[in-house]
Amino acid sequence: MQTTLQSPSSLRAPASAPTRGFVPRTPESLQAAGLSPAFVEEHLLRCLHAAPQSTGAQLAAACGVGFQAIAPILDSLRQDHLVEIRGQRGIGDAGFAYVHTSKGAARALEALEKTQYRGPLPVPIADYLASVEAQPIDNNLVTGTRVREAFADLLAPDSLTDKIGPSIMSGSALFLFGAPGNGKTAMAERISRVLSDPIYIPHAIEVDGTVVKLFDPLVHRPVDCGSTPGVDQRWVQIERPLVVAGGELTLASLDLLWSEGGRYYEAPLQLKANGGVLLIDDFGRQQVRPTEMLNRWIVPLEKHVDYLTLMTGKRVQVPFQQMLVFATNLEPRDLADDAFLRRIRFKLRLDDPTNEQFEDLFRRACSSRGISFSADGLRYMLQRWWADRPLRMCQPRDLVDQIAAIARYQGVEPNAGSHGLLDQACASYFGVAA
Repeated sequence: MQTTLQSPSSLRAPASAPTRGFVPRTPESLQAAGLSPAFVEEHLLRCLHAAPQSTGAQLAAACGVGFQAIAPILDSLRQDHLVEIRGQRGIGDAGFAYVHTSKGAARALEALEKTQYRGPLPVPIADYLASVEAQPIDNNLVTGTRVREAFADLLAPDSLTDKIGPSIMSGSALFLFGAPGNGKTAMAERISRVLSDPIYIPHAIEVDGTVVKLFDPLVHRPVDCGSTPGVDQRWVQIERPLVVAGGELTLASLDLLWSEGGRYYEAPLQLKANGGVLLIDDFGRQQVRPTEMLNRWIVPLEKHVDYLTLMTGKRVQVPFQQMLVFATNLEPRDLADDAFLRRIRFKLRLDDPTNEQFEDLFRRACSSRGISFSADGLRYMLQRWWADRPLRMCQPRDLVDQIAAIARYQGVEPNAGSHGLLDQACASYFGVAA
């Protein structure tokens, strides 16, 4: 069975509105929050089980809604003799402290059997879908200046950043390939810096009566913008996410992950990456065959939707609105056929730098670290240490860092013309005797 959900018009931003125009507003009622009274009743019972004698205001804060939204539910719980008031620690009805009755304690244990989740109330999946549509990646104004600033610490040449810019602007999938050490992973990681405007995501999503935790502090970085009046606290404003998956990635990790202990679902990587970047690093080295992994992305790339499966077998449609980046040391045609490669509109080979590019990178690396550049020192280093080694984009920056570290340790001035410092830097970098 498959569920396809439509977006409520009340949450949509106007078509001409910028991404920053989407702001989730505090619901004044449970109907506005899109949640059933039964769901919220059980959630409040779980919250009271974890924190007995919580006030109405504290329960509302735990739920991420205003007190006026849960007040009718608390009244209903009292009428059903599931909770009772035990004192007052604040002004008005929101200051009443609540505890379970014996009947309510038993009902709370039943609610905990369904799920252990006690965070902010989840957002209906239809509302989440509307938020993703209102905050698209291609809504960003990407300019050459912004791209170059984001990649500045890599010392990448303008010719390279100008190739990657259009892919970022369109939010289209990108294939980065080439020899190791030419900056594929580093470049992919910096794409999210170009996507500078923050977005809102919910802490959790309600799907068919179950909870899917979406916010992940390991990949989502909240934006500290102070307390904004009227903003729905079930949502959190974050930087556009960068989610990285490497050789550990499996097909199973791309579906809803059931937590037996918590009795809720954890969102898969691609759901956490919506509105940002999903980097499949070291592609071709995963535990599944490349063709199987690529086939998993065909529908999301074409339709911009994905399908996830609940434990009941029910399939749920979710948005797939992110920039998918593959980074690999292998040739694309060794990993995928032409039919799939056509779906990856942007492909960028990161070649070894020429001698002139290497010198420019070395010069810029010296300048950025306050070290005097020496053409004679560079020639000496290349003649001695690169007779049988390929040049790589990462080497100038790495070696200048080596020179600076060795000089600091020895208590001398870093000097890119010192043969002694250059030899020590190269020997430690390549792992050979000086």
